[in-house]
Amino acid sequence: MKKSLIPSLLLLSALSANAQVDNYSLRLAQGATVKCGLMTEMNSLSEYTVQLWLNPTKWTKGATLLSVGDNIELKLDAEGTIKAKLGSAEATITNADLKAGSWNQLTIVVKDGQCTALVNGTNACEAKGNYAMPADCGELTLGGNFEGRLDEVRLWSTALGNERNYYINNTLNKWAPEANNLLIYYKFDQNLCQDIVDYKPLFDTTVQYNHHAAMPTGATREKVTDNPRLPYLLAGAYLSNNRFYDRGVKADQYLLANDIIILGIKSYTDGHLEYATPCNHATLNNCKWLNEFEGRTGVVSLDGTGSITTTKNVLAPQRDKYGNANYTFETWIYLDEWTEGAYIVRKQSEDGTKGFAISLGKEDTKQVIVTVNGKKFVNTRSMSVGKWVHFAVTVYDGGTVDKTFMFSYDGKAKFAAALLSDDSQVYTPTGADDCVTIIGENLHGKLDGTATWSRRFSIDDLKNHMNGLPMPAIGKVQTAEIIAAGESYYTFDREDNLGFDSYSQDHWLEMIKDVFKGYRGAQIRISVESHDGWQNTIANADRRKKFAADLAKLSAPYDGVELDLEWLDGPQTNLGLLADEIRAALPAGKTFMISCHAYGAYQFPKDKMSKVDGFTFQQYGPQKTFFNMGNFKSSTSAFLNYGFPKDKVYLSFSTTTSKAYNDAGSTVGPIAGYRGLMQDESFDPTDESLNGIAKMNGNNYYFMSPKQVYDRAKYVVDNNLQGIFYWDMGNDIDTTNPLSISRNASYALNSNVDKLVESVTINHPTGISQLNAGGKTAMQYDSLKHTISIEGGKIAKLTVYTLAGTLVKKATASSLSLADMASGCYVVKADLGNGKAPLKLKVMKP
Repeated sequence: MKKSLIPSLLLLSALSANAQVDNYSLRLAQGATVKCGLMTEMNSLSEYTVQLWLNPTKWTKGATLLSVGDNIELKLDAEGTIKAKLGSAEATITNADLKAGSWNQLTIVVKDGQCTALVNGTNACEAKGNYAMPADCGELTLGGNFEGRLDEVRLWSTALGNERNYYINNTLNKWAPEANNLLIYYKFDQNLCQDIVDYKPLFDTTVQYNHHAAMPTGATREKVTDNPRLPYLLAGAYLSNNRFYDRGVKADQYLLANDIIILGIKSYTDGHLEYATPCNHATLNNCKWLNEFEGRTGVVSLDGTGSITTTKNVLAPQRDKYGNANYTFETWIYLDEWTEGAYIVRKQSEDGTKGFAISLGKEDTKQVIVTVNGKKFVNTRSMSVGKWVHFAVTVYDGGTVDKTFMFSYDGKAKFAAALLSDDSQVYTPTGADDCVTIIGENLHGKLDGTATWSRRFSIDDLKNHMNGLPMPAIGKVQTAEIIAAGESYYTFDREDNLGFDSYSQDHWLEMIKDVFKGYRGAQIRISVESHDGWQNTIANADRRKKFAADLAKLSAPYDGVELDLEWLDGPQTNLGLLADEIRAALPAGKTFMISCHAYGAYQFPKDKMSKVDGFTFQQYGPQKTFFNMGNFKSSTSAFLNYGFPKDKVYLSFSTTTSKAYNDAGSTVGPIAGYRGLMQDESFDPTDESLNGIAKMNGNNYYFMSPKQVYDRAKYVVDNNLQGIFYWDMGNDIDTTNPLSISRNASYALNSNVDKLVESVTINHPTGISQLNAGGKTAMQYDSLKHTISIEGGKIAKLTVYTLAGTLVKKATASSLSLADMASGCYVVKADLGNGKAPLKLKVMKP
């Protein structure tokens, strides 16, 4: 569960080679210690938790693992034993696993005068005593004559319960239960930072101090390759391409996954593939780019010799199941001069009798002509010269010739003059499918915000578009049917890529990658949807080659690919042959996985498994039998017993439900989403049972409870499988809700998408900042100016000592600067000469 290095330059190509961050530990040479600042957060605590992983190179009796002043001291005793001094009492922790050269996890929980210690989750000590912390705990130090490695060091201001297994086999994120009680957290994984990073201020940016620490002499980071009990696994999340727009999935939900899988490639019977959302990027010829023109930014200027060439997919409407084929063209246009015969847009056969075009007609009447399959529809006296106009043509289909198309000028509806065509039904272009679409041919003017749609709009819609076209974004809900109809959108805002299509698969990918900027450890893969009869398609060797070649091409901006070909029943000989072709065609470094189902899917050829990086097993229905732990475990056993390697078995849970069942047990409706259940009054969100069943609209829906999802993820960790994924992101509830399904999975298997930290500013607490003498005199430390001062008293004799008692500095004055002193913890004494006890102040100088 952790990380892998990603230079920012690669963010727009691929996020990482393997989607995992490397696990590092802190190696201490004998005598090396790490000073982490005063633990003022622990002052006067009566309950707390201490956690760490330890691996001594040699077992040195008396070596200190961790200390907080002299109030917490964890020391090695005889091999197999750790002595813990906690407050004013001690505890002896004994476990046979505690030995040199072995990784072990230690958790110590203090509550109500009871100390409970666990080694690798097993009880190793129970003792009673005064384990409470005093009012001034002292400085946190890692090491002390200890030679070996430490990892995952955490201090909590609460007594952790055992319902989450103390998080021993996992890293943490900000959503972990009790995260608000986390005081310090060292993962040691930020290998690009010279200092040791405390994750608490990364999780909570409101904390006043941090416990980042300078890396001392004798301490180094070391990659961990020998601790299988702290695995860094895949945490996957599916995203349906055609539902990217309307679910409003927020950034934090993406960051709970280190493997984003986009179901975004269509497959066809001829073996070819294409993105579900095409990338209709354009090429600009003899065009000039203007940063700003007449109040609009990012503008293309044409002088009559230039044009914009897009793809064959633009303005190629397909009839829907009702026999309709609607479309819209819109743009901001500024005509420098009227050029009769110039095209605003054209997708036509060479003789102009097939296809679609919008052109300028006679200048005296300002004719704008729409031509469909040679039939002309003309609007007059509406287009302007020498000003920006928001112009659109959309299919109106009013049943009469003059209502076939609606022209829109700055949100005002106009129609074609009557009787210029004798066929009101001629509005679907035909015969030009192999023609590219050309924008601005022979035009003298400027263009901005040019878009095409496979749907029609009302005049109110087009008027609203003047304020900006509908655009999806992370965390924003946008109507899916509108965005899915967006064929192309050219904003012309990218000077280095003017023809970029903002309604494209490439842009959706950019939006997701933007979520991970400043983070590392994630990969984004794209998955291929099946088509009817896909088994016959891949039975043909030539079509397999086409399939693999297209997949390799479409994989270019992704970290890897996946096949989601439903259903995988029986022997999969041809699928194995397809895997051969895909592995041979894929560029080096791309991951390749295959999605299987929980039944009938065990017969992928064993001799081809080396070609595949993993198998995503779908263990979530829609039948109700798949929504319980028993089925989850038995299906996993079937995968393993067949011969799938453990490190390629990628298990699952679901945020969707079973089909709807009536009380008699018959299916009566389709599946629903977990978030839909949360909105139903009959659903009890506090039910922590393993197997969930909810009533909605009078029907029964089976679902995976948060508790079951946690147990599924924990099962994956305990068995060291490849990881766990879920279908799908859009049906979960918001991550801020503790009942979020993906959030509960992360409690057992953290996504390990790690904030990238290259430097930190150490800002340690300074302990008691003011001591009063008789209510009148005080000694204060200014932690910014590093100055000690006396207020309300006489000029004092100030002396500064190390904690070992060595005199460092002295002065007879009411103030003293520590700015020239080395970082560390000091005791300052102020003798006021009034016969009373001197004031003392413990100071941590960063």
